[in-house]
Amino acid sequence: MELERRHRQQQRDNLRPVLAAGAGRRALVWMRGRYPTYQFFDTEVIVRRLA
Repeated sequence: MELERRHRQQQRDNLRPVLAAGAGRRALVWMRGRYPTYQFFDTEVIVRRLA
């Protein structure tokens, strides 16, 4: 699998990618957003199902 950057200057970080698998399915999961400290953050979890 090849990952590519979609925007050269993003306003948010992409953090902690994980490849999850189970029950015959696979997905790429990562946390995206601003995460300046453990107390202050604005993030979301993104899931992309893989074939």
